[in-house]
Amino acid sequence: FAICQMLPAFRASVLVQRVTFWWCAACIFQVLWSFFFAQELITLAFLCMLGILGSLLALVYMADDVEHITAEEFWLLRAPFSLHLGWILAATAVNASVLADASRATPATLLTLA
Repeated sequence: FAICQMLPAFRASVLVQRVTFWWCAACIFQVLWSFFFAQELITLAFLCMLGILGSLLALVYMADDVEHITAEEFWLLRAPFSLHLGWILAATAVNASVLADASRATPATLLTLA
């Protein structure tokens, strides 16, 4: 997306214009998540993960609302966000488990989250 949006063929795309705000939000939350997770600030890292998830959910919703996208726009601009969203869904579940472990949750709670 970062490269394709700069190409003349996609620069004026309605899809690009609809999702750019949410893409920037997701990127900001990802930078913050990296910092907080590296510093072992697990609660803040989890909140950033939720921010990434929310941004990508909004992005995909906005992308799906665009009518008449070409196959090229779908495969270069839309499909990668679905893949990223799927990855972040799984990473959010892992991050919730890490938060529970860091909070010294009971074994029953940890098993429930697993």
